[in-house]
Amino acid sequence: MFESIIKKFKTFKKERRLSFLKDKRFEQYVVMICKLINLQIDLCKEHLSSKITKPKLKTILNSDWVYGYILGTTMAFINETYLRRKTRGHLFAMISVLHNLGIRDSKKPADHSITVWDYFKKEHENKDSEYQKGFTVGWDEYKNWLKESKDLKKIKKKLPCLELYYHIVKKARPKSTLSKKELSDKEFEKAKNSLLEATGMNAAEEEYKLIKNQGSGEFDYSLPDTYLNSAATLIAKWRYVKEEHSKTYLREDNVVRFIRLFLEREKKGKYIKDFNRVDAWMIWSLAMATPRDLLVKLVKTKIPEKFNIKDAKNFEKEIGYND
Repeated sequence: MFESIIKKFKTFKKERRLSFLKDKRFEQYVVMICKLINLQIDLCKEHLSSKITKPKLKTILNSDWVYGYILGTTMAFINETYLRRKTRGHLFAMISVLHNLGIRDSKKPADHSITVWDYFKKEHENKDSEYQKGFTVGWDEYKNWLKESKDLKKIKKKLPCLELYYHIVKKARPKSTLSKKELSDKEFEKAKNSLLEATGMNAAEEEYKLIKNQGSGEFDYSLPDTYLNSAATLIAKWRYVKEEHSKTYLREDNVVRFIRLFLEREKKGKYIKDFNRVDAWMIWSLAMATPRDLLVKLVKTKIPEKFNIKDAKNFEKEIGYND
């Protein structure tokens, strides 16, 4: 009887620790990371064309450097989500991404468990390790891209995971001197549009265009800083509650549409005189920059008031928003 209770308790603890695997966002994260990697692999295939064979590309993709690069990119991505404090969340995301990309012909995600675990036990502190070199490049590159991606003008000029593209091309043509300008405008546009489409950034730009008042300059926002910050906090709380309730990731076009409708309601209610596209972009940027830990406190605190899914839905109804 007592042993049965202990067994049930251990099973409960295990299921609780792995509950994130049933969260739709986890699956979405894995898909998005794979898209970031596959974008550049496809770009290499198109760029190199007949200059690289399938076996040669497969050998490069199975290398320690690429393996480490994928680990670094995945960890940097997951570190920006609700799973960032969950070690198992990082590890399961890594092995899932590696498996989904077909690295080293794995039959199941668990085939990568030992390699990933050994990396963090042994290779992580070895600066001369190809695993560690790739990991550092993947981590740093994604983190730097993430900072710039909060500026809609900059995101159009830079893609994540380009270091993987350059690495593959160099390995395929070791005698060539690869210039980072070698990526043609056509290739860049194709990869960029694929990425922006996947995240909803392209559609978000269309939402911005629905705001007639453009503003006279790049940072020519018309609303007071205090208002922008308050609005951004409200939008961030709404997004957090929505994603926690639905267990799905909100596309950026949905968020921008919500901001536009919110500002239209504020103008109609004479809380603000007018607003422009830069105001909407500033609110989006500030909302994106709101730390998740702070959001958890803001949503649960009674000062000034709690914010739950019922409040979120009432808010949506009030401004005329639909997913």
